This record gives sequence, structure tokens and C-alpha cells, in this order.
Amino acid sequence: MRGLPRLIATVLPIAALALHAGATHAAEPTLGIHIHSDMAMFQVLISPGKTGNDSIVLQLMNGDGTLLQARAATLVLTRLEGGAEPISRKAELGGDHYWHVENVPITVAGRWRVRIEAATLFKTIALEEDFDLPAQ
Repeated sequence: MRGLPRLIATVLPIAALALHAGATHAAEPTLGIHIHSDMAMFQVLISPGKTGNDSIVLQLMNGDGTLLQARAATLVLTRLEGGAEPISRKAELGGDHYWHVENVPITVAGRWRVRIEAATLFKTIALEEDFDLPAQ
């Protein structure tokens, strides 16, 4: 039992450093957009959330917050002020049960509209919301 406090005293600072280093390395800002209706709630996470190539995660839920059993999901981005072509991408279901779209080239800052189309067995649910994308 006498060695346990020393083990804890040694392991805890190392674990804290590892967590801090991991958080510092992986701490890229993420732009979060929450869209909801009575039928569904969609959380859209855009990383790094600025102009350039972004990765987007779609968290698709029913109106009560349970996981939406979607068969397919599509992301559509449209710049409201013009100056960029609309971007449409099919999302891929990940092992985390969220839908992922990688390397989305959002090259112009400004006001955008995100539209998510989620196809279930019986219907397609589409929700959209406007957001501001900052420059680099």
C-alpha cells in the first residue's frame, strides 16, 4: 500500500501532461451550427471552421434527441452573397454513428447557407440554416 501514493503521484502528472499536450495539438477551432424542427435536430460541425479545406461532421437526431436512422445524408453549402458555386457532397457514415464529409473546399468567407438532407427508410428530412464563415 505504501507504493500506491507514489505511483499515483507519478502517474497523475504524466497523464495530465499527456492530456494537455493532446488538447493543445488537436485544439483547432470548430464552427458549430445547430438546426432543429419538430421532426429532427441536426448538429453541423465544421473544422477548422474558416476558409480552405474543411472537414464536416453531421450529427443527425430525431426531434426527441435520439439518433436518426438515416440511410443517406447530403450536405449542400450555398454562399448567399454569390461569388462561389454551391457545394454538394454525399456524407459517409462513420463508426461513431455520425456522418462525415472530408476536404470540403470552402474558399470564400462570408454568409453561407447549410442544407442537410437526411434520407430515412420512409422520408427525406431537409433542414437548413445560415451561418458566417470567417476568413483564414
